[in-house]
This record gives sequence, structure tokens and C-alpha cells, in this order.
Amino acid sequence: ESIAYLGILTEQEWDFKPELKNEYSDFILNIPLILIQLLMWVGNLNFAVGVFNLFPLWITDGGKIMIDLLSIIIRKRSILALVVNLLFTFSLFLLLFNMFGPYFL
Repeated sequence: ESIAYLGILTEQEWDFKPELKNEYSDFILNIPLILIQLLMWVGNLNFAVGVFNLFPLWITDGGKIMIDLLSIIIRKRSILALVVNLLFTFSLFLLLFNMFGPYFL
């Protein structure tokens, strides 16, 4: 029975040809791999920040987009403020529950 591998790949499963190896080859030949992994991490982080920025909280762009879209639908300012505050509170609750909820369940 095998167990699924979870986590981050930290070792490469292949090796360079013996005729390419010398005392400096481990670093020099791995430079393209290091750059590719760095670009992958930067891309993943950029995507995560972009998705979080669309979350409808008052400090993100998603909150401003939500207010603008709701102001088109709801014309009365008092009802708009109530709906926006409820949605902000619900979004914040979802975010906090996603972060800390698994520790309490």
C-alpha cells in the first residue's frame, strides 16, 4: 500500500550526466532550475495576492467593487450601508473562520 505524497518537492529525482559533473557543476547546472522554481513561487504568490485583493472587505479592491455594484442596485443610502456592512461582516467572518475554524472543530 502506498501513501500519497503531500507537501513541497525539495529534492530532484534525476541527476546530470557524469561527464557534465565537476566540482562546480552542482550549482552551475542547477541555476536554470533555481530560476524556474523562483518564478513559479513568485507567480503563485502574485496569484494569491490578486485573489485576496478581490475578496469583499473594506480594505481591498473587492470591497470597493462591491460597493459600486450594490450602489447601482440599491439607491437608498441607508439600506445600502446596512447591506454593505452585513456583507463586510459576513466576508470577514468567512475569512477568519477559514483561518482559525479548523483549530476549533
